[in-house]
Amino acid sequence: MPDWTKSMKQSFEYYTVDPTSLADIDKIGTITSASFDRDSTAETLGSATIDAIESTGETYIRCYLNTLQKGIARSEEHTSDPKPPLME
Repeated sequence: MPDWTKSMKQSFEYYTVDPTSLADIDKIGTITSASFDRDSTAETLGSATIDAIESTGETYIRCYLNTLQKGIARSEEHTSDPKPPLME
């Protein structure tokens, strides 16, 4: 686990996710920006906004945060739900 109080190199990878198995399907190379907001009071525990050059359609997207700190590489993941709960 990275020491979040220390400096590190960071990169991100995004993948479409199979909704049944939750396995990664394809790496998405067209992401231009993303932001993640944690909210411990929300049922989903937060939300994500992801911008891309081309649409992936309605799909789950998994984001991996890759860190490199003191020569040690780590990866953390976050999965976005294509539809917020209670949306009709």
